Amino acid sequence: MKQKIYSKDIILILAASFFYLSSPMLVTPLITGFSKGEPIPKENPPQSAVYDELEIVDKKVLPIAMIIMLFAIPYCATQSFLVNYVEAGNLSVSVSLFFPLYAVVLLVLRLTMRNLFDRLPFRVFLIGSSGSAFLAILALALMHNNMMLFFAALFMAGGYGIMCSVCQSTAILLAGPEKRGLANSTYYIGLDLGMALGPVLGGLLFGNLSLSLFYPVLLITVPLILLIYFIFCRRL
Repeated sequence: MKQKIYSKDIILILAASFFYLSSPMLVTPLITGFSKGEPIPKENPPQSAVYDELEIVDKKVLPIAMIIMLFAIPYCATQSFLVNYVEAGNLSVSVSLFFPLYAVVLLVLRLTMRNLFDRLPFRVFLIGSSGSAFLAILALALMHNNMMLFFAALFMAGGYGIMCSVCQSTAILLAGPEKRGLANSTYYIGLDLGMALGPVLGGLLFGNLSLSLFYPVLLITVPLILLIYFIFCRRL
């Protein structure tokens, strides 16, 4: 008698287990059939965190990165080839004064303009620094004494030097607080590209063109900066 009851209990447990496992396959088609042909809405899958980690650049910051890249190219080309440029042109210029003058002028500009960085829009700095970069490259192209060297250092500080700070702060503001790291990364990609392309382009120009064309060709970066601004950043 106990054996029969025991066997019935096992059968009931197995039947209940089978019903539990097979119920989703049986009930779901029935619910679908009585829902007037309307599919059951599915929840959107959560966005994978891996996708966010794979994001390399911030698209909103890319124009700013391109702008600082173009500002960096003439500066880094000058940094790499100024000594060769002066020697090849037999210029009576103290090349060693250029970068100390640049550093001093940049420090003075940042101290005197510290209250303006938060007040003036990006376009004011861009237009002013573009004009300054243009004059710096022009002064280097026409350089024949230390006075021209001084003006070149002064205007280079007002161009590349000032825009390094302005572009970085603008990149962070465009990205927002949740993407500050990505904005900084995008900015430095542009800056690093400019630092790499400057010596490369400078070497190509210095080795293949007349010395008198070295800085006039680098002058093309200024209209390219303005072009990128008017296409992508006009509202800034």
